[in-house]
Amino acid sequence: MTILTDILSINAEILEKHRRIVHEERHRLRSISAVQNHHKFSVDEALAHKTKNRYSDVLPYDQTRVKIRSEGGYINASRIMLKDICNKTKEGYYIATQGPMKNTVNDFWEMCKELNDEKIVIVMVTALKEKEIDKCYQYWRDGNFDICDSDGKTLFHFDAITHYFEDGGFEVRKWLMTDMLTSHKREVVHFYYDAWQDFGRPNNHLDIISLAEEVIKEQKSIRNLEKNPLIVHCSAGVGRTGAFISLHYMLSHLQDMLNTEGKFICDGDPIEQIVYQLRKQRMLMVGPSQFQFVYDAVRSCWREQVSESVHLSEATKK
Repeated sequence: MTILTDILSINAEILEKHRRIVHEERHRLRSISAVQNHHKFSVDEALAHKTKNRYSDVLPYDQTRVKIRSEGGYINASRIMLKDICNKTKEGYYIATQGPMKNTVNDFWEMCKELNDEKIVIVMVTALKEKEIDKCYQYWRDGNFDICDSDGKTLFHFDAITHYFEDGGFEVRKWLMTDMLTSHKREVVHFYYDAWQDFGRPNNHLDIISLAEEVIKEQKSIRNLEKNPLIVHCSAGVGRTGAFISLHYMLSHLQDMLNTEGKFICDGDPIEQIVYQLRKQRMLMVGPSQFQFVYDAVRSCWREQVSESVHLSEATKK
């Protein structure tokens, strides 16, 4: 049984945990070239679609990559399932993907349509540009807009529902998306946070906590999360994306992981377990500073939750 403060107490220990995870991943990646194509960590399909990868060294594994029905069937995106964290929590379902490029916008929306039959929830944690470097193509428009194929035929039509700014420094947009082929309609909810630079930590961890909490609230109306996974992307779809997924999962299940005294009821470190699983499903997930950030953010949430429990207990005694 581990108390969260013990897990988070020494930064050096946290970085050592990250170093071990990275070391094991590097061993896996080195083994790819030594085995045949069916190896679960191969990236053959990604290498066959080089023009659809934003970065040549960030590729989805063949085993976990998302397969879509559009031409070529390829998108740089990975299915993520987190399970058996603390040996008791429910599974978490995500899609980790790169920021769309101009030539992959249609693939992105096709993926959203195919993987979500109720509501499409997208979390974007990158600016469109950083220091004049393109990080993500703007794959949406304010108000109503259409997504068309190369012949100008409309594939998807979006009717704007709302657009507002939250105190946490992020934007929320909602549309009603119509698949023009089937006339099927889905709600799209798009969260956009641009104050988190590549390879680093967010400007304010409270903003990201607020963002994660709002996403969790938005997902409560989804009946089947497995069939409606949360879609998360930054630029490469690994660092900030992995950190947000880690935080989102921890906040979604934090109460289940603690006993009435605020102590963890599992062996080991749940954050380490999450990132270990992430890296086995998509390469390079969560950098060292982002790894540390997740601990800091969870510590903040844990303290607030324990404080609320203490106040509630005292009020009950009175």
